[in-house]
Amino acid sequence: MGNNVTFFSARYNFKTCDFVSGVVNVNGVIQQYCSRVMSVSTERLCQFILELIRCRDWYGSYSECCLDRDDICDIIKFSAVTIVVYLICVYLEICVFLLFFKISFLSCALCTMS
Repeated sequence: MGNNVTFFSARYNFKTCDFVSGVVNVNGVIQQYCSRVMSVSTERLCQFILELIRCRDWYGSYSECCLDRDDICDIIKFSAVTIVVYLICVYLEICVFLLFFKISFLSCALCTMS
């Protein structure tokens, strides 16, 4: 348990002694981690997808467009899949943290009972 607690406390920015004493706010840790995970490049990619969707919806209004509607749809699909995969990875990492937290908390509880 020691190496895991050290690893997760460094990764998710909480003190090991707070974890052992049971005062770690799991929801706060997850919210803080998620706010750090959303990077500038991820926000730009989301904005890019929104702009592509607007272009796709307005396609035909401007005759000067160098891409056809199918090309725009393909770019949207590729970009959206990139974001979804990234969010799934973040979600899985949070699930691993919660699982670790529950197992470690139970281990600490059992140690104090014996």
